[in-house]
Amino acid sequence: MPDRGRRKAERIRTFVAIELPENVKRRLVRAQEELDGADLGIRWSRPETMHLTLKFLGDVAASDISEVAAACSRAASATGRGRPRVVLDQFVLFPDSHRPQVVAASVTVGEALAGLQAAVEGELAKAGFPAERRGYRPHITVGRVKARGRGKKEKLRHARGALNVVWAKVSPVLQGMELGHFTADEIVVFQSELRKGGAVHTPLARMELAGG
Repeated sequence: MPDRGRRKAERIRTFVAIELPENVKRRLVRAQEELDGADLGIRWSRPETMHLTLKFLGDVAASDISEVAAACSRAASATGRGRPRVVLDQFVLFPDSHRPQVVAASVTVGEALAGLQAAVEGELAKAGFPAERRGYRPHITVGRVKARGRGKKEKLRHARGALNVVWAKVSPVLQGMELGHFTADEIVVFQSELRKGGAVHTPLARMELAGG
């Protein structure tokens, strides 16, 4: 069971995800460039941080990482659904266009991907990690609205207006753009370190998916 009593210094910010192949990252970067001509107040994600999250765990005791990996290994070894084909659909705003905080590429939820995510969630819940109550909405974050601290509402209002104007111009281009698709062959347990220059993600464990 997860060790809840560890000191903060011994905890690791952790998530489970599918890595993106380089060709998909390049297409997302091109899409970012389509949106980069206007002052949208967006902090764009670096290619090395782009991934498809299956489960965000938050701070986990270092001694519990092996349990996380073991649970994910069981989920990855499950048979009967095959390896998921990840299809990037179109660009969307989260949580919605009225409160834009994240620009993301949505992902089609196929049976295999939904089954894999549910297996990861279920195995981690059996290991004592709280289950996510919200429904799974697979997406790849490509940018975040820079609205923090004093004046946040005004910044969000500006971002919403600017995004809506630019969206009307470029959305036909983005929606017609082939964002990419691939077949996932592994899942990865990542450490996420929040640094001044942005998050740094380090793989802690890799599990090959069954069905290859």
